[in-house]
Amino acid sequence: MKLLIMGAGAIGGFVGGALVAAGHRVTLVGRPP
Repeated sequence: MKLLIMGAGAIGGFVGGALVAAGHRVTLVGRPP
């Protein structure tokens, strides 16, 4: 499954990492610095 997570902060990164570990394709999107 392809997923998009808006917000690449601590929680978005944690959830994204867990989904990647489960075999999903994840794209994280964050604000420019």
